[in-house]
Amino acid sequence: MYLKNDTIKYQEKIISITRILEQAEILALNAQNNEIKAHILYFLGYFYYLGNDLLKAKDKLIKCLRIESSVNVDAQKFLNYIWDFNIKPFWWRWWWYSPLNNKRRRFVFICLLSIIFILFLFHPFISNWINKDLNWSVYTLFIIFLILILFFPSIESIRTREFDLKLQTPPTYGFVLSHPAFESKLNELESAKFPEEKQLGFKILT
Repeated sequence: MYLKNDTIKYQEKIISITRILEQAEILALNAQNNEIKAHILYFLGYFYYLGNDLLKAKDKLIKCLRIESSVNVDAQKFLNYIWDFNIKPFWWRWWWYSPLNNKRRRFVFICLLSIIFILFLFHPFISNWINKDLNWSVYTLFIIFLILILFFPSIESIRTREFDLKLQTPPTYGFVLSHPAFESKLNELESAKFPEEKQLGFKILT
């Protein structure tokens, strides 16, 4: 059995589950089990995503990745999917504010900008420096290539008369969480020892 996004009841259930998970997150703050914390955050990210609250989904998945757990690989893929294909930030935000590989992307971004700037600024003197005639066609194509890399996050496709190349194609895998698998994990969370031994009421899923 799978939850289907086609009814008002579905949206109400998503909201109910999200509220329960928010309560679980608070109760798990002092829990010793990092797997429990990580799974709660991952599920929160998933249900915020289903509720179309993409920024909250991103924030919860980032918090999930700060905890070493078995769900890290899935959380990273999911976060990358949301950032690239749902939030779809402007090209410069994709480089500068990426939730994944942030330092690396900023470094590449600065390098690309610097190289493009230098090539534009000093192109009149390059031929003299290398003491050769420069092939300006190749030089121009190289600059265009660097600019395309820079704007790549915002380019969804390249179309000409002869071909149509899709550059931003969502991955083939989907993030579908089966009812039995989710309920099984929630039952595990409910049986965990939270502060004051409060029960979380996951029976709402049945």
